[in-house]
Amino acid sequence: MSNVSKVRTLAPHLHAEGRMRDIQMAALDWIYRFGSTTRDFLTQDLFNPQESRGLDRTLFTQGWVRGIPCGIHSEKSGKEAPGAILVLTEKGLELARKRYAEPWEYPELHWETCNDLRVNERIWSQQLTAMNYRQGGMRKFWTRRMLPDDDYPYPDMEWIMEDGRLLAITVDTGDYFPARHLSCVALCDRESRERRYDREVLIADDYGIVKDYHDRLKPGERLPIWEDDPEDFTPVGEVLVPDLTRRMIVFLADPWGEVLVS
Repeated sequence: MSNVSKVRTLAPHLHAEGRMRDIQMAALDWIYRFGSTTRDFLTQDLFNPQESRGLDRTLFTQGWVRGIPCGIHSEKSGKEAPGAILVLTEKGLELARKRYAEPWEYPELHWETCNDLRVNERIWSQQLTAMNYRQGGMRKFWTRRMLPDDDYPYPDMEWIMEDGRLLAITVDTGDYFPARHLSCVALCDRESRERRYDREVLIADDYGIVKDYHDRLKPGERLPIWEDDPEDFTPVGEVLVPDLTRRMIVFLADPWGEVLVS
């Protein structure tokens, strides 16, 4: 857990008191944690809009970020991905990595186009994280890439709340359906081990998604485990679905709506 113990907050404050240099470095750190982001998020959602005015231009001018096209369309959800996303350059990555004693891999450095089928989920995850951080309910957070590369079934994100609770956060917009089964298997696997999280939190933007989770996670059911894509493969194991009545909190919002976790 070396990255966890050494992680720093985004900036001294996500408010107007922060200095512009702090904000620029915090923006690079944010992109490093999540892999990518959008111009709109950086200038409208992450910081005070007055303070982040021109932030995207500065990051481009300094050679710290670059934009790459993104034209993914999900037939299942009907949502269009953003036209472009921002990723770090080698120069920006070097600055971001200086904040960590043990940095992690950053594959987006070599991307020419965005082929991430969960890009909309990642953008909404960023909006939810920033909003809960600004509102003071959450103290720190980690994305999956920041956590150890071992056999533990980590969630998409971990949030530490101000009261000390550690929450497992899963965001599902229905864009990449196969990920849902993996999320359910991981959740059940976590529950069978020594308890790490105080609560499991699911955030979705459609009731059908929530219902699907309820159908999959009926206590006593067994979920198959595959080594790879489940299509045309024989399961290599299974995991028992525990009773999650007191363990799982579900938030349902309008598409890309605001959710305050308490």
